Amino acid sequence: MIVWPNSARHCLSKTIEQMVEGTAKRKPQDASGVTYRTALEKRNGKNQLARITFLILLILIRGLSPSPAAYTSLEGQVLKIFSAEANQNKISEAPGTIGAASAAGLPVAASDGYLILKDVQLAGKKRMLISDFLRGHRLNPKTILC
Repeated sequence: MIVWPNSARHCLSKTIEQMVEGTAKRKPQDASGVTYRTALEKRNGKNQLARITFLILLILIRGLSPSPAAYTSLEGQVLKIFSAEANQNKISEAPGTIGAASAAGLPVAASDGYLILKDVQLAGKKRMLISDFLRGHRLNPKTILC
């Protein structure tokens, strides 16, 4: 769950109300402030759990799903991540460390919180929910994704 600051929540809800009512003021974007992003490549999806906040990782996962997909390395194999949730609890493990799986998913420590993996694909396997993945692939808690 993402926690939005009250000011951002208020601004967003006010803007949506104005759009629904048809009273939103439109303003063209200043062309001098426009920036362009190069095409996404596979290397853009590599998760760097130790250096990136859980919120940035969550945005990366959402932005790259389904293709090219965010990914990390699990026991020397590519593990694609298609969906996850954020958990802002304080971490007690090194970033990248897998926690104990639960009904909510598979927690992985990031630099400042946890990602709860929901939908993954191991190299050469089908895409699947984390519960199905864990039935066929036993992971030791404390395994580190890199």
